[in-house]
Amino acid sequence: MGTFGNIIYIYEVKKTELIDKKYRKYKIEIEKIIYSLIPASDSLELSEISHELQSLIESLESPFMFVVIGEVKSGKSSFVNALTGEKICGVDADICTDKVQQIVYSNKSYIEHREKFFDIKGVNAEILKDISIVDTPGTDSIIAEHEEITRRFAPNSNLIFFVFPTMNPHHSSSWEMLNIMKDLWSRNIIFIAAQADRCTEREIETNREKIRQYATERGIPNPVIFTTSSKEEENGNSEISGFKEVRSFITDTTSGGQHMIMKLKDRISIASIIFEKLEDELMKRNKILSIDKKLRENISDKYESGKENSIKEIEKILSRMTFVFERTSGEFLDKLKKALSTGNILKQTIPIPRFKNSKSRIDRNFLESLINNMNESLENDLSIEASDNAAYFIDGIKYRFSEIIREVDKARDLYTEKENLQALDHFDSKREEILTELLKGLTEMSEDSSLIPALEKHNPDIGDTVLKGGAIAAAGALLAVIAQGAVFDATGGILSAVGILGASGIILFKRNRLIKEFKRNIRESNERFHRELQNRFERRLDLIFGDIKRLFENLDKHISVESDKLENSKNIFHNQQKELLKISEEIKKI
Repeated sequence: MGTFGNIIYIYEVKKTELIDKKYRKYKIEIEKIIYSLIPASDSLELSEISHELQSLIESLESPFMFVVIGEVKSGKSSFVNALTGEKICGVDADICTDKVQQIVYSNKSYIEHREKFFDIKGVNAEILKDISIVDTPGTDSIIAEHEEITRRFAPNSNLIFFVFPTMNPHHSSSWEMLNIMKDLWSRNIIFIAAQADRCTEREIETNREKIRQYATERGIPNPVIFTTSSKEEENGNSEISGFKEVRSFITDTTSGGQHMIMKLKDRISIASIIFEKLEDELMKRNKILSIDKKLRENISDKYESGKENSIKEIEKILSRMTFVFERTSGEFLDKLKKALSTGNILKQTIPIPRFKNSKSRIDRNFLESLINNMNESLENDLSIEASDNAAYFIDGIKYRFSEIIREVDKARDLYTEKENLQALDHFDSKREEILTELLKGLTEMSEDSSLIPALEKHNPDIGDTVLKGGAIAAAGALLAVIAQGAVFDATGGILSAVGILGASGIILFKRNRLIKEFKRNIRESNERFHRELQNRFERRLDLIFGDIKRLFENLDKHISVESDKLENSKNIFHNQQKELLKISEEIKKI
């Protein structure tokens, strides 16, 4: 029998050693997977997930960990003391756990203060050689840091003991915490109905059933429940205290290397949940990226159609101004024809003093005066026409801006508050900054005070004084100067009488040629005027739309960088997810 017992012992030792060897192998592989995720997570600025990944790596090296959770005065501290057989936690009536305490094995007792609300306590207790215990403040604690630290430890635990007073297992904050743990982490949760010595057998059975019901309703089928009495354990009544069963459960869980396999499975389970969160984040970020790409596509459409429509508006303005040019020059052509009528020419040839000295005498002075008057009329009439068309031209450009502004505004509202994840907050704020700056630039450019200088760009003919009469008046003055400049460039400043008369200046017998030359000069000047005016308008339009285009450089950069980040992260996550699944299948066979 002794030999048989030794054989079993040797078998168990070798089995444990084999499991330990496999544990080390798979632990290293899991660590590699997790380490590869951290840079990708950091690049997406998912700090919360990066912290979870780092904690998961650390937990692979930490001892098998139990976390004890429950409300204030639920019997948590008494449970820990009775379980370890040591006075670790204060249990006086007015004393409750005000810090998270991680209790670890140590030959010599010590307390190490790690953070304001977190201590590590070394205790010489046999049970702590295989496990560490985390005692937490009450789930109804008013100190916010307690809950944050409790949540930090719970994901890295291997077992969670939820402690309820047997006489009242209805405490809402504990069940709310259970919802958090169950929703976020696939946990091995054990329920402790503590302080059983204060209840009758019937109350114990009734309230155990309530715990079972509440747990089942929260998605934990077949919950493991232990009824305990720390008072009976302290009095040496181990057979009825319930702690014998708890210790047996812990021994079964941690013996024969099974706790190492359990720990690997547990870590893989947590890693899988993190993968799900990462995929969810990627999905949301891709959704935002799609919105931004659609925004950019819509902007491009609005930009191109806006520029095209502005060019059409310029063509209409050109048509009206060319008509004014033709009308005004036509009036002076009629005057020339009338002056060169047969009657006037005959008067010039009759040697009668009163005809020879007539004001309607047709000579070089007459022709130069006619042309000077025509140029003055052209400048005046074109200035009036330019002013009349200024509001139409400016409003057309401002409407182009308003269309793009509407597209940007639509892209800013992505989610309801409920749908937006906390991990996206930092990313959203950076994206919002880009869109806000874009809207600011568009709005400023669409306002008269900024649009007029944009129209004035590279047009030194406009001085500050023309801008004092209001935006539309300034625009009218600007368009008038553009038109006048075009007239000057088209005619050389004045239609030269010399060019029409020739060097001799004799016109009496050149009526038809004179009219023909006048008409030809007017036609050619009008054509040059149209081309020059069109070029000047289009150059200024290019400047305005070039400024609009430059406003979108940051958005284009954001879309490019975000596309690369998401594609790279997706490849990393999916490849490592396959590796993790492969390891999970291999561990199931151990």
